[in-house]
Amino acid sequence: WMAIRGGKNVEQLGERFRVIGGDVKGGAEQVAQVTRQLGALTLSPDAVDAMAALKDEANDTDRSLEEMVGLGDTLYTRLGVPMNKVGDAIGKIKSVAEDLQTVGGSMALERTLQRLGPQLEKFGGGVNRAAALVGVLGKGLAPQQAEEVAGGVVNTMSSFDPLLVIKKLREMKGKGYQPYERDAQGMLRYKQEVPKLLQEAFLRSPNPYGAALRATGGDVNVADRFLNADLDEVGAEEARRELAVD
Repeated sequence: WMAIRGGKNVEQLGERFRVIGGDVKGGAEQVAQVTRQLGALTLSPDAVDAMAALKDEANDTDRSLEEMVGLGDTLYTRLGVPMNKVGDAIGKIKSVAEDLQTVGGSMALERTLQRLGPQLEKFGGGVNRAAALVGVLGKGLAPQQAEEVAGGVVNTMSSFDPLLVIKKLREMKGKGYQPYERDAQGMLRYKQEVPKLLQEAFLRSPNPYGAALRATGGDVNVADRFLNADLDEVGAEEARRELAVD
């Protein structure tokens, strides 16, 4: 089925499973099973192209191959990473976690990205920007707290009324300003600078903390991180990833 759907030779596909499964407990059969799971989730005929990278990450972080399906799905479906670039994306996440000294390392950052995938779709820039934004918002916090606080900020920003976002940011940037950009798939997403501009808009309000508390549903930790996170670091970190040699 996978060979037909992906236009691949059956024997070559089987050989790839055997090579990838060389140090996997269930061998080629397990690799084929997990590839089917990833293909079913993503509807991609090229799921096998991600399996070697996902297997390596599973080995590096002491996880099973099955645990990596969600990460592969998030990278491909939510963050626009082609299946044959999943390894590159994982490498960038590792670099962000190292740069920002993420507590729990890259595995903690991966899990937060996976959980927040649907919300991060509203932010342009793909995996570079998503990893940098989540990494900065959770910087210095233990994994569970980082996930909750970063998730709260991302959820808050992604749920703002688009008309109000446009109105407020045009007051700050000029009447022709457009806070959204169209990605390669034709979807409109927040531009890189928008999270920082939204933060500045709240900081300019008569009562920044009160406004942030209302926006975040009364969560003092999320409101505090939204107002005080160094969001300039997001752009700097993203730029480092773009300049890095893959």
